[in-house]
Amino acid sequence: MGILPVVLVLIPVLWGMASRPAAVAAQPALPDAVLALLPADARVAEGFLADLTNDGERDWAVMYLTPRAGSAFAANAHVTVLIATTEGWRVSLTITEEFAPGGAIARARIGDRHMLQVTFYVGAHSGSLSLYLWDDVAGGFAEVLHEGSNSAAFDVGEHGVITWFSPYCGSYAQSPLLFRAHWWDGTAFVRDDGRVPDLIAATVAEFEAALSGPTGEAAYGRACLFDALAYLARAAGDGEAVSRLCAAALAEEPDAGPGWLVCGTSP
Repeated sequence: MGILPVVLVLIPVLWGMASRPAAVAAQPALPDAVLALLPADARVAEGFLADLTNDGERDWAVMYLTPRAGSAFAANAHVTVLIATTEGWRVSLTITEEFAPGGAIARARIGDRHMLQVTFYVGAHSGSLSLYLWDDVAGGFAEVLHEGSNSAAFDVGEHGVITWFSPYCGSYAQSPLLFRAHWWDGTAFVRDDGRVPDLIAATVAEFEAALSGPTGEAAYGRACLFDALAYLARAAGDGEAVSRLCAAALAEEPDAGPGWLVCGTSP
C-alpha cells in the first residue's frame, strides 16, 4: 500500500478526526459590498461565511486570482478576510502568493479555536499551508503556523497538523513521503514528530520496502533511504538506530552533503 493510502487510513484513527477539513460546503454569492473591496481584476475562486474571529459573528473569506502584468497565463493568488463592523465590511487580512495557479481556503477548528486555513499550490506539486488565528488584543489575524511542502500534502485536524514531504529518494515519483508534525498547545504550535508512533512505524515500513524496489538499486537511492529511516528513528527517539542507519547511508555515499536530512557530514 502506498504512503498516501496509509495517510488517509491512519490519520483519522490516530487523531480522531476527519482526514482534512473541507471549506464550508455552501458557496454563497459574494455580496456587492464585499466584491467592491476586492481588486477590479479579481477572479473569485471561492468564498465562504464563517466565524473566523471566535466571537460568534460570521466573516467572509475569499480566494481570488489576479493576472500578472505582461503575462497571458501567469497569475497571483490572494486570500482576503473581511469582518463585519458597524460601518460595513472591513478588510482585516490579505495574503498574496505570486505565480500561484490556485489554492484552497477552509475554516479549521484546532483545540477550542477557529482558524483560517490557507493552502497555495506552486509549481508541479509543491505548496504551502498557513493557519491564521484572530488576536483580540491586536485586533487582527496572526499567522500561527506556516509550512511548505514539495508534495503540497497537509493533514489538519483538531489537535494539529501533519505535513508530508518527499526526500526525493531516487526520484519524486519513486520516493515514499516523510512527515513533520506540529501540535497545538493552546497558545502555539509545537513540533513533535514522536507523538504519532504508529504513523512512524507505517512510514518506516514504506521506506524499508523501497530498499527492495527500484530506488534501492543505486547507491545514492539506498543512501537516501537509509537517511530517511534515520530521520524516522530520530523522531522515535532511537539514537542507536540513528547511528546504525547513518553508518549504512555513509557506507553507500561517503561524501554525503548538507542536503541530507540527518546523516550528512556537513551542517
